[in-house]
Amino acid sequence: MGEVKPEQREFLELVLSGMTRLEALIDDLLDVTRIELGKLNLKKEALDLAALIKKTCKGFLPWAEKKGLELRVHVPAEPVMIKVDADKMNQVLTNLLSNAVKYTEKGWVEVTLEKKGLLFFVRSAIPGSGFPKISRISCLKSFTVSAIPGKRGQGWAL
Repeated sequence: MGEVKPEQREFLELVLSGMTRLEALIDDLLDVTRIELGKLNLKKEALDLAALIKKTCKGFLPWAEKKGLELRVHVPAEPVMIKVDADKMNQVLTNLLSNAVKYTEKGWVEVTLEKKGLLFFVRSAIPGSGFPKISRISCLKSFTVSAIPGKRGQGWAL
């Protein structure tokens, strides 16, 4: 076959990167179908949610800084242990942060982990107009985009 030239290697890396993204999208769509059918298998294990949030946010820091955004992270100093599917939780946090950074044009993105009673809440906040009442019900449906005329989705996450 011969040796791979630098420009060939660069092209092959782009193809591989695109294939990896497509595979992830297909996996996400399959997960949506499994969730809707009640057949999603979760591998629950002990996980430090605070550490995962810090690690995930650290991965988004270069992109946020490149856009001129401040990334604010508020988590307890002590471990926050929960029993959850680590891969799925990472996927949720990654989607949350990806949308927040992608759709925030200026200012900041804030991620907060807080405990209320026996429950833990991960909250994302960005500057802007907030979550309009008109979108509160429709946002719970798969593949829904903002219903506000003339507006793109605002990176809202649930």
